[in-house]
Amino acid sequence: MNATEVSIYNFSNKNFASISPYTNYQSNEVGTFAITDSGEFSLCDAAFHAKINNIRGPVDLNEGFDPGIRIHNTSITNFPCSEKILKWICSTEKGYDVTHGIDLIAQRGVLKDMGNTLNDERYKKQWILEACKFRGIVYLRYEENEKPPVRDWHQKNLWWGKKFEDVMLERSPGVKGTYSVIRGAIGATNVMISAEVDGQNERGELVEVKTSFEGAVMKNLAFHWVQCYLGGITHLRYGFKDKDGILERLSDERVSEMVGEGDRQLRPNTANAMFGMLADILSWIRSLVQEGNHVWTIVYDGGMSEGHLKMYKKAPETRFLPVWYENFVTGQRIPDNGLTEQLAALDLSSPPTERTTISPQLRHHRCLFLTDSVLSSTPPSIFTDRIENFKFVKRVKKYCDDFVQFESEFSLYNFVLISVGSNDFQCNGASAGGLKRGFVRWVERMCRKYREAEFIFISVLHTFDIDKNSRIDQFNEAVFSLSGRIPNLRFFDSHSTLLCDPITSRAFQQGVLTETRGSESVKITVRAAKHITFHLVNALELECCSLEGRQAPAKLLRWEWPIRSTFRRRYRNGN
Repeated sequence: MNATEVSIYNFSNKNFASISPYTNYQSNEVGTFAITDSGEFSLCDAAFHAKINNIRGPVDLNEGFDPGIRIHNTSITNFPCSEKILKWICSTEKGYDVTHGIDLIAQRGVLKDMGNTLNDERYKKQWILEACKFRGIVYLRYEENEKPPVRDWHQKNLWWGKKFEDVMLERSPGVKGTYSVIRGAIGATNVMISAEVDGQNERGELVEVKTSFEGAVMKNLAFHWVQCYLGGITHLRYGFKDKDGILERLSDERVSEMVGEGDRQLRPNTANAMFGMLADILSWIRSLVQEGNHVWTIVYDGGMSEGHLKMYKKAPETRFLPVWYENFVTGQRIPDNGLTEQLAALDLSSPPTERTTISPQLRHHRCLFLTDSVLSSTPPSIFTDRIENFKFVKRVKKYCDDFVQFESEFSLYNFVLISVGSNDFQCNGASAGGLKRGFVRWVERMCRKYREAEFIFISVLHTFDIDKNSRIDQFNEAVFSLSGRIPNLRFFDSHSTLLCDPITSRAFQQGVLTETRGSESVKITVRAAKHITFHLVNALELECCSLEGRQAPAKLLRWEWPIRSTFRRRYRNGN
């Protein structure tokens, strides 16, 4: 290891229990995300967490085990595990502002291993971490190196644990794993961590599942407890196995009751010492890691450490943060180029790339709503209260360029609503031809790629600018024409829901639009937004009935899909 500076942290004689009681740490979930079967990142909500199955033993956990295939605890993503939380930061509505007040960002596993160092008498597990500092925040991750080979016995144990998860968890189709993003304070350090979620019970409480031998629970209790406590997990389900890998019985533990003075509980003094040590080490790391293009390595040598950590400053070394994340933090828009430039060269003649799909029969009523400011105030309850078992996720962006970054989520939903506004015509110059061509090509590409999702485009409303209205008409007509050729694209005409008269009538402008002073943009009135949303709920409820193969309710039998009369006449044979 090429190092220029070495610092030593000695923990052999410290009273950690008095530094920071574990009860001072309160986990606060601020977001969730998923990794798909293809290893891609996607925002999601808690509905995508796996469900916990109720099974009865005995179950043979050896089923499917092949001793000739080596099992590794490898990443389930197409990118380094340390980047998952960075992708979440870039994808949230608040963006980098979500890190306000945070001192350190890491995976839960990093803090789990660090906090369990005092109790790791059995294995004396070595760990090596890397740290860098950017814009005042320390980023901590495992050093990326080749892991040593696993012994045959441990290979079988790994398989039993994997098999137990497969038996216990009913994962959402197309989802390989889900994660919580947690904020909390450990001593003087405000942390943000990503934590994998095994599943949730019927009450929506998070559950960790683990296998264990009957006599090994106490040996691993501290390790299991700190993992759950850091991640805000409220329940731990043990699957007790025998030496031959037969699952014999289950046992449920409440994480809040794992610490106490009972025979099978972790002593409060031990729990306090774990968090006290964690708080002290994090403060030590933060005091040494400096802003700049440098990387520090923190090493615990396990049984050979003699009660201390070593911290090296590598020389020279560039921060390990990905360029796309640093660009996002410094204010560069993602994607870097506009929609027109990115998509003009798309070759739609080539077959779409392989994708992850979810059977519509299993994912009914999952809707992703991509909108600009026009319908940004639409509350999800309008949809969820009306449509049974309906899950509604809304993403608000100013420009339709930004919708590109949500593509990874399309495979998780059976409805994708897209609403763009006049801002896009403003930012794309006097001629909206580029926007029309680029956006329509992108919509066509997405519809062909995600054939099991239904895309619903909500038409752009007019403004007070007659010249701009002409371009808007051309844009709407281009998308409507495309919907006649693409079976999973529907054109929802918001104009038609408001009035049957021509859209440029004064009555429409006065009753629907409100001008924003000092700006060329306009907003629609609350009454108009409610009216559009009412018909949008009708459209989605009708589509849900169609997917389920059931008859629409009586209130919808006389309702017609909104399309303006000029489009109906011009494309009488369209959809």
